[in-house]
Amino acid sequence: MIEARETCLSGKLWPVHLKPEEDELLSSWLARLALAHGLRLKSLAWRVCPGRSVLGRDIDLCKDRAILKTLAEKTNTPSARLFASTLVSYEGQLAEELGYHAPWVLARHLRVPHPKRFGLQYCPWCLSSDKDPYFRRHWRLAFVVLCPAHRALLLDRCQKCGAPVSYERQSPNTLTYDEPWILTQCHECSTDLRELATDRYFNAVDAAELEFQTSLEATLRRGWVQLPYNGAVYSHLFFSGLYHIIGRLIDGQIANRLQKALRQKYGINLSIDFSTGQKIFLERLDVAQRRDLLQAVNRLLQEWPDTFVEFCRSNNLASHLLIRSKRPVPFWYWRVIREHLSMFSLFKTSCSTT
Repeated sequence: MIEARETCLSGKLWPVHLKPEEDELLSSWLARLALAHGLRLKSLAWRVCPGRSVLGRDIDLCKDRAILKTLAEKTNTPSARLFASTLVSYEGQLAEELGYHAPWVLARHLRVPHPKRFGLQYCPWCLSSDKDPYFRRHWRLAFVVLCPAHRALLLDRCQKCGAPVSYERQSPNTLTYDEPWILTQCHECSTDLRELATDRYFNAVDAAELEFQTSLEATLRRGWVQLPYNGAVYSHLFFSGLYHIIGRLIDGQIANRLQKALRQKYGINLSIDFSTGQKIFLERLDVAQRRDLLQAVNRLLQEWPDTFVEFCRSNNLASHLLIRSKRPVPFWYWRVIREHLSMFSLFKTSCSTT
């Protein structure tokens, strides 16, 4: 049966012409397409690019126009609609350029499964409400930790066995002919992730964090944000500054000091283990850890830049610590450091109070 279906893939159009759903992730659509043809995703990818390991790297960050063109032609899908399913379509809004290991894009390990890389989140209630369940593109973003529609914290692994979500390893061979092809089956224990849409796995979110994430997503869509003392700022520059602030909160050299300050001043406890001495990457943190970080950032952005400046001064954060990064520092963030937290500005403040 599978061999017969594979033979049909040699024509101009493939037998099944599934189109990406609203905000569907490219890899999610490809997995649904493969299962609909009775194939593993790896087999379908080989037919798109013979001799190349298309899935060896994160396909959602694919910039290869030849791959996208072939997929568009074989499924009669508009190229623009297909491109919109990639994470690269956020380029210019989320970051100036998005490649592999991109900022804000959750890390996934596809060649060898990593037990602690939970790069694909999901809302089981959304999956349950879908006629044909699929995974959303924005679930791959590091600042997305909750579902506004269901006011619940997202899940980032199978709650039965703890395995990361990896539909790339789903195979029709594991199913009987009486079962429908589904994308939501855990590749490790076969649990249907839609079964997790119960009170047991429901973690409610408060209005403040819901409003903050909604504002970040609106900024991403709009392409700009209004900041005090700066006016309109391009969204990719805003997210770059946000990334710098988070970088300070997870910097191993000052993390313990800041962790204590956040707990004492704002009651925010970062559930991140800094004792290992290893460098912390935002994109490798799980959903609970990123939730704590976002709550901290949300608090520091209140009444910008006064709250942030006061926090930095009270914790003796010198300007060189605040802008230490291999990435360019956006002007709206650099300006606050230069005018309020550099040695010159601190000296002026000291003189004015004496």
